[in-house]
Amino acid sequence: MKRQFSLFLVLALIVVLAACGQRPEAPTPQPTEESSAPVADSGEQGDDGPESEPTTAPMTDDTEADGTFWERAQNGEFSGSTVTIFGKWTEAEEENFVAALAPFEEATGIDVEYEGSSEFETLITVRVEGGDAPDVAGFPQPGLLAQFVHEGVIPDHAQFLDVEKLHENYGEAWIDLATVDGQLSGVFYRASTKSIVWYPVEAFEEAGYEIPETWDE
Repeated sequence: MKRQFSLFLVLALIVVLAACGQRPEAPTPQPTEESSAPVADSGEQGDDGPESEPTTAPMTDDTEADGTFWERAQNGEFSGSTVTIFGKWTEAEEENFVAALAPFEEATGIDVEYEGSSEFETLITVRVEGGDAPDVAGFPQPGLLAQFVHEGVIPDHAQFLDVEKLHENYGEAWIDLATVDGQLSGVFYRASTKSIVWYPVEAFEEAGYEIPETWDE
């Protein structure tokens, strides 16, 4: 008899709204573009006019504004109607992801431009350092996301997400995993189970091996 033992659950992807400033500088998140992430429940720029540069200043502790980002967008505070997403999906995965964005684009009038690369880990660093960060980035590794948070280029998503709705739809463990340095730094899009291990139960028992059943063990 064999027993299937999962060593760990690898969290495969986080969808994150990336700031647009260079990493060595202070963070300069631009919520006008970022708030339109397909997984976010908050707003987007106004839907009038062609692509244009955002006209709002970065959100900081000194920036006061009434209403949520969605309400402010509906009131015409922001400009532009295009959002860029950079991730690791290519080929069939890219096609499926782009297809999944179609209903969002139709419902909002927002044009989502997705770019996928198998060299995501290298290129996202180069682009952020060069001041060419996407509005939204999909991080395959939570550790890489945390590194960017430590360097101050990922904004606190609580600024432009409905946190109460997030808690209604996500377990606390998922929210905790996306919280870095006390800030909500992303939203999990999916998880993949990897490193499934088959082992001989009788041989393990005869050898006196004990299989851990909790993280502490």
